[in-house]
Amino acid sequence: MIAQKLERVLRRRFPGAEVQIVTRPGELFAVVVSDHFIGRSETDRLDEVWAMLYEDFDESERYRVQFIFTYTVEEWAAVEAQNTRAAS
Repeated sequence: MIAQKLERVLRRRFPGAEVQIVTRPGELFAVVVSDHFIGRSETDRLDEVWAMLYEDFDESERYRVQFIFTYTVEEWAAVEAQNTRAAS
């Protein structure tokens, strides 16, 4: 249920973003791909994401969120290209 809530909150906060949630027992990871992040440092991105978590999630829910990766569309395309090359 927390995974669905995390996805819903991220989609609401970053309209039009690609959001992926990865779950492991007791842990959640998220990837958010949005041009909202263009020109923003990684620190600024994470500050914004974690501020949102503190607004919408209680402590026990936040504890399960291990990390939220943030990418622009261009950065994500580079990651996917690198993964494709590595798999070849």
